Amino acid sequence: MRLYPLSLAASLLPLATIHVCYIWAATNGHVDWCIPYIDSCVSISATGRKTPEYYLFKALMIPSALIFVAYWWLSCRWLVTLGCSAHKSRSTLFCIGIIASIGLILYSIVLGSIGDTYRLQRRIGVTTFFGMTYLAQLLLTYLLGKTSNLCTQHRPWLRIMERVSITILIVGMSSVALSIYDYELYKSTDNAFEWVFTLLLCLHVTITAAMWKKTNFIYTPD
Repeated sequence: MRLYPLSLAASLLPLATIHVCYIWAATNGHVDWCIPYIDSCVSISATGRKTPEYYLFKALMIPSALIFVAYWWLSCRWLVTLGCSAHKSRSTLFCIGIIASIGLILYSIVLGSIGDTYRLQRRIGVTTFFGMTYLAQLLLTYLLGKTSNLCTQHRPWLRIMERVSITILIVGMSSVALSIYDYELYKSTDNAFEWVFTLLLCLHVTITAAMWKKTNFIYTPD
């Protein structure tokens, strides 16, 4: 069975979730209508904070986290088929991916709960998901560059993946720099950074799906 649809699901399901929940929340008057990538008017959390969109957010985002677990495991298997012999690096990749998925589950579970403790748990969850997912993507990109069986015709996809990884780093560092030098401006733009960061992380996974398809990656149990 070809597995690129699972990678597409890992990419598109969370994106679809936050956008559908945003439209639903705005329709219900729970958030303002805007372009969150530009206007920074609403956080991703706000799209699933109130009912009824609250239930849809959890119902789709928690399965998204579980799909990510499968995605990272299969990514390790894919590297093996491409000739990656770095067993420890593959194991590290999977462990980082698992931690990222746990962060997303924690964030999704406590979203909508009131109190400082829940707010802290949400912050820990989303920071863990963003940070660990990016680290896993960096490691995956690096290991792909070191594999011996990645054909020349597939190398352009790797270059695109590398550019996306660099862009994510630039967005993340820009956000941190802005928070240090102009905190008020940062607070008025941090939601947009969050939306763009999420989009780029999912784009990286979409590129992986394209590469899985191009390399005819299938899973055969040992």
